[in-house]
Amino acid sequence: MIVDVFDNSQSNDSLNSLAFEECDFSEGFADELQREIEKFDPSISLDAQECLAAYKSAQRPPAFIAEYFDKNGFDLALLEPLKGECKPFAEQVRELTGPYIAITESQHESLLAQPADFYMTKGGKVLTFGHANGGFALMTLQDEPTQKVLASQSNLSMALSVHRLSDPVIQKANELGWHVWENNTDYTDLEMDITYKDEVKGQSERLSLNALFTFDWQANSYRLILGTNKGDGFNGEFTINFESADFHIETESSV
Repeated sequence: MIVDVFDNSQSNDSLNSLAFEECDFSEGFADELQREIEKFDPSISLDAQECLAAYKSAQRPPAFIAEYFDKNGFDLALLEPLKGECKPFAEQVRELTGPYIAITESQHESLLAQPADFYMTKGGKVLTFGHANGGFALMTLQDEPTQKVLASQSNLSMALSVHRLSDPVIQKANELGWHVWENNTDYTDLEMDITYKDEVKGQSERLSLNALFTFDWQANSYRLILGTNKGDGFNGEFTINFESADFHIETESSV
């Protein structure tokens, strides 16, 4: 494809010509497919030939993603439950969009057995589930209802979903006596130090009670460590490893 570039304020003569090959468009389409499917499963790396075939057949990303998971299946372990209830069917269906990801009857039953109506993928897509296309499917929410569902989530749920603590949450933590010890893309540490015996030269060592809240973003988990500190790190400690975003239930069961 040859594209002539004109300057309308000058003469009608072409300023330059740009040449595009088909691969320029197909590679851009492959990049788009990769970005879109990572919103459902970030671990997927698409095959170049699959993307080229989709480009040549003019297949749109939602249809490609639906077909990909229809062939390869979808792991429900990739889903994080969210708070919120579905609207009546006639209302809720108007808030859905493609792709619809086919799931098995047993997967559908396992979702029905859970209290959640909405789920978030590892890549940030919000889904619900139900009957579709003569079977069962995970169904994608449109952007506006997605934002409404996310706005109703707790700070803890949101942090685990987006793999970071927002600035307002960090500011609130600081006000409550928690301070950022480490903060990067792998993990974030919040620490609280309650000193009950200061070090006095020649008399006694410093003693404190420390609480360390660690978010492991790579493992999508978090833990709370409580222990004593004589000034050189934890000397005795107790660790609570959390398995869900329900902090109060997890803490009660651990204690």
